[in-house]
Amino acid sequence: VQTTAEERLVKFGADERANIVKTIKELTPDSSLTAFSNIFGMIQKATGMLPKDVIPIIQRLGSSYSNTTMLVKVNFADSTAILSKFVVKGYRVMQRGMKNDDIETLKGFVQQLNTSIIDKLNTFVESSRLELMEIWKQLYAKANAGHEITQLFKKRDDLEATLIRQSEEVANISSEYGENNGQIESLRFEKQVFEKAVNDTDAAREDAKNELNNLKAQIPDYENKVLQHHGSVREHRGSFLFWSWHVRNVRFNTGERIARENLNRLVDRIHSLESAVENWPKVDLVDRVMNARYKLAISEEKKESLALKHTEVKAEYAKSQRKFNDAIDELEGIFKTTGTMNSGSFEQVKELCLAVYSGKDCIVAAYMRLRTHASTIGIDKDSMDSSIMNAIQFINMADAYMGTTVIQNIKQLLGLK
Repeated sequence: VQTTAEERLVKFGADERANIVKTIKELTPDSSLTAFSNIFGMIQKATGMLPKDVIPIIQRLGSSYSNTTMLVKVNFADSTAILSKFVVKGYRVMQRGMKNDDIETLKGFVQQLNTSIIDKLNTFVESSRLELMEIWKQLYAKANAGHEITQLFKKRDDLEATLIRQSEEVANISSEYGENNGQIESLRFEKQVFEKAVNDTDAAREDAKNELNNLKAQIPDYENKVLQHHGSVREHRGSFLFWSWHVRNVRFNTGERIARENLNRLVDRIHSLESAVENWPKVDLVDRVMNARYKLAISEEKKESLALKHTEVKAEYAKSQRKFNDAIDELEGIFKTTGTMNSGSFEQVKELCLAVYSGKDCIVAAYMRLRTHASTIGIDKDSMDSSIMNAIQFINMADAYMGTTVIQNIKQLLGLK
């Protein structure tokens, strides 16, 4: 990628365009939503295997799934139409060079995506979790009758409620702690560079440009930290995913929230520093130095108390997490001891659980990748081709799920057939 200052144009290399062409031509059908597509068949199979008293529960799950799939298909149809325009426009821009207007247009396409489907999927997953857990509890109680099991269920439920509450506390203090640390880092540099500018403005401006390049180079790492919180459904505790999936989901959402806040702060810092560099002759150096010193003193005064609170809250959460894991281990131990681990009914519930969660994780992760990379188009040199690649992969996933041919249409529009 090259930026031509006179033309205010970002130019892309032939190799970058070649990577996109290669990706489109080598696409194979995406099977990531196969299990999610087969949930209705799993429900029908489970209906023939499960005890009659839990059939109404599995039927509710079937009804909920049917409604959710209709919403997903409508959303996918809208999203692929928008993303097709994004891919074609993005590729044309990479051929001729990108202007500021192009950046706004491309970001606008991604902003049009209706991500409310994520909330609907979360609602479906949570209702499914409760229904599958109720089925499991009833099967479990029949296989392991006794007061001990009832007490363990209650203990697990109470610890889950504690962890969910503590997750919010961890998120809030981590957010405040991260914001304060980010301000300290930014203000220290600002104070240093503008103090230097009082005596040597050209050298200070060069320092600011170097810092700008350094910050932009950090964008991919910050983006990866946002994205690592999705798409890892099989990182769970054996057959007992749904005992911990709500806690796991909240933990991942908390991690994503903090990582996204960090990315947004980095982008804001880049914009602020870019503005200072571009308007360097107009900057009131004395005022900027005094302002940075004042704000820095406030942030540094809060640092120690926030660090202590952050450590304490995370330690309490870790303690509750260990107790929660112990309760699940105890349940699993009883389950294995009774020899019901490989029971057909239990296996069917487990497969349903994995299908629900993996489908939701794949769809949410695809939207997160689109939003994350598109947010830095025009700042990060790699965001343009990464965003187009993500859009192509999303469309390919939707094509396989719905039996459509949007990718083939894009190939024709770009002359790649």
